[in-house]
Amino acid sequence: MSIVDASLAAELVSAGDWSVIAGDPTSRTGWMDDPWALDPIIRQASKVREALRHPLVLVGMGGSSSTGAMVSRLAGLHLTVLDSSHPDTIDSVDPTASTFIVSSKSGSTIETICALADALARGLDPADVIVITDPGTGLEQFARSIGARVFLGNPRTGGRFSATSAFGVVPAILAGASPSLFEIERPSASQLASAFLQGVNDSSASTYALPGDPLDNFFALWEEQLVAESTGKDGKGLLPVVGSSAGIVTVSDIVSTHMRVVGQCWALGVDPFNQPNVEGAKANTLTFLSGTAPRPGAGNLSEFLTGLDSAAAVAIEVFGPNSCAAEVVALRSAIENLTSSPVIAGIGPRFLHSTGQLLKGGPQPIAHLQVRVTPQVAPRRISGRSYSFHDLIAAQADGDLMALRSQGATAVSLEVARVSDVVSQLG
Repeated sequence: MSIVDASLAAELVSAGDWSVIAGDPTSRTGWMDDPWALDPIIRQASKVREALRHPLVLVGMGGSSSTGAMVSRLAGLHLTVLDSSHPDTIDSVDPTASTFIVSSKSGSTIETICALADALARGLDPADVIVITDPGTGLEQFARSIGARVFLGNPRTGGRFSATSAFGVVPAILAGASPSLFEIERPSASQLASAFLQGVNDSSASTYALPGDPLDNFFALWEEQLVAESTGKDGKGLLPVVGSSAGIVTVSDIVSTHMRVVGQCWALGVDPFNQPNVEGAKANTLTFLSGTAPRPGAGNLSEFLTGLDSAAAVAIEVFGPNSCAAEVVALRSAIENLTSSPVIAGIGPRFLHSTGQLLKGGPQPIAHLQVRVTPQVAPRRISGRSYSFHDLIAAQADGDLMALRSQGATAVSLEVARVSDVVSQLG
């Protein structure tokens, strides 16, 4: 790759010529126009926000929730985010005293659909449901059948690139953001090219510094997914790590960051818009839910510690309640003291929708420590299903463990009452 090659690629893409980008990107570039097509969405959201029951609970996974949470924080506003299938997190929200903003591009995200079904069974009024999804999904049909309000996304915009579409904008407007937040000028070709070339420069490193910690910062969480899921495939990718670099402060920054990641992917030679290794873990989850597969063995902590010696990176994957984030930070710090390799950490199943692609399709070898936090609440069957959230999160952990091991990764699973128990075991 030469500077001339990169400059030409930046010039072409910035002018709308995607022929230099791997894959078939032409049907996935709606984000290039989304910020300047928001007026109808903003008007619709502004009409309903005054009558909403508070607090607002944003229910979704990956880009369907981190985008709305990030843009809301950009406006200085707070949303409760329910991006989990852990029973303790599910039960932390009272559906009889909230408005549920249910967000899913596919309309079939299992955690999201189950959370909605459970909330309706526990007393959520359909009048207090707002759905954001792409046109024609099963979720759109269901929402209309119960009388919920519906906002439609742009099917030409992928989930992790959707922060300036309905998925990012509607939750922020409903939370009280001013429409003026989204009044930005379209960037010039030279500005887009500059962002692209910044991404090309990023690709010379193996890691990417995030604007904060994704365990407690929605700006970092959003950028973590954008970078990890876009670049992490074909044995390549940038590992997003905790950093302190300048992050998103305006909607214009979101547009620039999108283009920056496209530049990263061009330099790595990967398709920015696919996620080929994500579906395997999802299929495994359904297999374990059906009871047709034996559970994988857990392994032990000494096996994980031995694997640190040859690992290019370390991943801590905690299937626990969102409230355990501070304990996960402490665990990550304890493991960083044991290795010179970069260490990342995520809370499951949320991380399956962010770093999950990179951890399976990106650079290897990675040593994986899976931690399962035993739920404190009693199991209950999810309405319309034969399983509970206890069963669902266990199947997701088993499915991910199976997917990791199927590609030869060192992956150990520990079941604990609290994440801090693992820190104690490390001594």
